Amino acid sequence: MFAWGSGAPQQNFTRGQSSRRQAGFTLIEVMVVAVIIGIGALFIVMNAPSRALNEGAEVSAKQFLQQLHFARERALLRNHVYGIEFDEEEQWYQFYRWQDGRWTTPDAQQLQRVQMPDYVVFELEMGQFRLLDNMQEGRESVFGRDRRADNPDERVPRPTILIFESTEFIGFTLRIENLNDVRDAVVIDARDGYSASLREADVW
Repeated sequence: MFAWGSGAPQQNFTRGQSSRRQAGFTLIEVMVVAVIIGIGALFIVMNAPSRALNEGAEVSAKQFLQQLHFARERALLRNHVYGIEFDEEEQWYQFYRWQDGRWTTPDAQQLQRVQMPDYVVFELEMGQFRLLDNMQEGRESVFGRDRRADNPDERVPRPTILIFESTEFIGFTLRIENLNDVRDAVVIDARDGYSASLREADVW
């Protein structure tokens, strides 16, 4: 009698525990879902810059500022001189490093050539060349002829903005605008050669 009575609650408890196990999730299942969500979020973040470049003038300007900041840091830490070439006709820009008497393409992915979207255009205006007046002795090699200049079959980069080991650079103003939206126009003001700031551009 006692044995039968004690067995029934145990049997009911087992059935209840089984039904709860079927209705809920185990800790392992929750962790697997969390990992999948995390990987998906990481994939979105890693691919955001390539998509964001097509969003307009302001995004393109911010990307350029990030590249400029990165190049200045490397110039200071590695004692390198960098240059930036702008092609206003084809609407692209490219960072270079001066090495062994020639302009070379940096290995860093952050400094590779950027082709502007079809509907985003830039216009470069050079500032005063004050830094050239303060060149130290022996620095002329930085502004010398690229060794490939005498080879007509090879294209020679022609950077117009130079970034020095001190992080100073030749001043400039860069206007970027969205042809599809007249309100989406910005200016990178870097005329002083020490800092670069972003502001809204006057609508033309």
